[in-house]
Amino acid sequence: MQKKRILCTSAALLAAISLIMPNQGYAKVKKPVLSKKKLTMSVGESKTLKVKNTKKKVKWSSGKKSVASVSKKGRVKAKKKGTAVITAKVAKTKLKCRVTVKAKASKKNTAKNTKPSNPSNNTPNQNLQDQTKSMSITSFRILNSTMVEVVLSEAQQLPASAFTVMMKEYSSGKYNHKCAVTKISTSDQKVYTLTIDNEDYIRKGFTVKISVMTMTGELSKEAVYTGISSGSYIPETIYTYEVGDKVSEYCYLETETAGYLNVKSVQVPDGITYHYEKSEVDGYCLNFSGQPTKAGIYPYQIQYEDELGCQYTYKTTWIIGDNNTLVASMEDSYLLYTKGNVYQASNPIEVAGGSGSYTFEIADNSDPGAYIDEDYYSDDTDEAARIGFHNSTPGNKTVYVKVTDTKDTAKSVVVKWQIHVKNTFRIICNVLDSAGGTYKQARSMMLYGKEPNNYRTKFYAEYDSSKEQWYADVIEGTYSVEMSGESASEVLEENCIITKAEKKTFVLKNIYPVEITSADDLSGVFWYDEEGGSQIGRGSLLYLPKGTYYLIGKAINGMEVISQSISFQIVDSKVAVKAENLKKSNMLSGTITLDQAVQVSLKAGNSQIYNYYKFVPEESGTYAFYSESSYDTYGQLLGADYELLANNDDSGTNENFRIIYSCEAGKTYYIGIRAYDAYANGKNVELYVEKTDEDANTDDSE
Repeated sequence: MQKKRILCTSAALLAAISLIMPNQGYAKVKKPVLSKKKLTMSVGESKTLKVKNTKKKVKWSSGKKSVASVSKKGRVKAKKKGTAVITAKVAKTKLKCRVTVKAKASKKNTAKNTKPSNPSNNTPNQNLQDQTKSMSITSFRILNSTMVEVVLSEAQQLPASAFTVMMKEYSSGKYNHKCAVTKISTSDQKVYTLTIDNEDYIRKGFTVKISVMTMTGELSKEAVYTGISSGSYIPETIYTYEVGDKVSEYCYLETETAGYLNVKSVQVPDGITYHYEKSEVDGYCLNFSGQPTKAGIYPYQIQYEDELGCQYTYKTTWIIGDNNTLVASMEDSYLLYTKGNVYQASNPIEVAGGSGSYTFEIADNSDPGAYIDEDYYSDDTDEAARIGFHNSTPGNKTVYVKVTDTKDTAKSVVVKWQIHVKNTFRIICNVLDSAGGTYKQARSMMLYGKEPNNYRTKFYAEYDSSKEQWYADVIEGTYSVEMSGESASEVLEENCIITKAEKKTFVLKNIYPVEITSADDLSGVFWYDEEGGSQIGRGSLLYLPKGTYYLIGKAINGMEVISQSISFQIVDSKVAVKAENLKKSNMLSGTITLDQAVQVSLKAGNSQIYNYYKFVPEESGTYAFYSESSYDTYGQLLGADYELLANNDDSGTNENFRIIYSCEAGKTYYIGIRAYDAYANGKNVELYVEKTDEDANTDDSE
């Protein structure tokens, strides 16, 4: 059984302090991590760092650009001998990698093997090697979290024992985990589909290696699981031009995964050309240029795929007019209908040709509910209009809009606007822990559609606290059902097929309840791993995997830290445990005076425990509280009753905090300082307070 030593810290935080406590889940899968914490490089070498488990924007920076620089994509380039810290900032989370740059190694002369002068003299072993090389793995794909596909270059009948699937979390790590293969299938003995045991499900960001023992030797190939490409809207762009106009357009090709794209087909009107380019900032795009030569409406599609074989479609419609030809178009709308609700849409109408001045009217044969959107369009507008629509009945709707040239009424065109309406139905979801009880710490539930559609592919579930159930109004399809909670975040079901209104029950994998009792109130207690100091939950109820745990719980009451500990073992059921060994300690480390440095040994950033220093100003005015060091610090200013007045992260130099606050003479203030993350834990810094003319910065919450 896995054994974990965990520190449980009990702390009843002030409301002000609890406001800045980050919500941290126990599951690592949702916590952003850096692909490497240390790098050793030679001058001139380049390597790429990646942040896993996040789709948020990453901001990269280098502590010493002269030693190692980093691009917006995490590409690190070694410049000269020395060390530098590369920082990846995701929201308020900072991840650091220490880069050591060595001098470029001198080249050594090495003897090269020469080829045999007579190829016919190959030995039998050489012929066997040639046969082995002729057999290869054409492709290896991870279809979903429990299914992979391997394609061989030649047909060969193979048993299940011929396949080995290994998995690792870190790209630079070793393959220590073997996945159990429960089923293999093939129709042509070239394409094999392997099913993995549910307990070994492949997580997003993990690297998987397939090894195949063939008649001519062992073959292997790797792939990174980026997650099933969820369904998405099929994007559409309308380009409006006159014949002879100069065209300069960029069409950005979006994907669900990383990797190079293969653009399979592109169509453009006569006179228009394109070229494919990749921008480090904006990604992949098609650059259209030229001059259209013929009026008309040209509906086209761009087809492309990514490295994992996911197929994408991008619609482009070219509206090209001239002095004698009036053309117009509108994109279709896709709406969801829930019984009893009113749905509405508003779309622009694109027009080209004629004089450039037009009038618009809704034709009589349109479905009821259409109108000219006056918020966008008025009679004085001579460019384009926006058409609105609202209705409360199911079924697809059609609107016809007549466009007339104001300077030549003989020129007109009727545009058809199709409004596709799809009915929704309600599903009810129960989420259970591994012991069979209702999971009580779920914060959100999402359903991500797998098939592309233009209605909606992402549905938020709502929680009914009285019934302890989740519900969502969805459309028919296949979904990835995902849940995030205080102590667990995971995919409940990767390929959940929903075709009608029904009840669904999902059971969390290896997540058991731990009920904690104590003579003291546990509502403000935060529990930590005794060894690593990682926060894993709060209060009297935790959810954890199987294992042995040693936890410390901490609560803060003013300047006082109240600690208690628990230890327990989870086997295959819920656990009840009593908190004991109550201890108290004080965070007030001393006083600080104007313009006098205080030496501080930083406490761990993840513990939320500060070193506080009392400050009583003799004069009213604006004061600067700040640290000076080469480390990342975090500061907060409390009032006499320990109420939060201000906090700050990076307003100072070199990632030090700097708080500017207007203080009153004779009042008591407490300035607190801690390390922002574990990297600076135990490091020595200097803390200052001085008068300033700067503007206050009262809030920079984490």
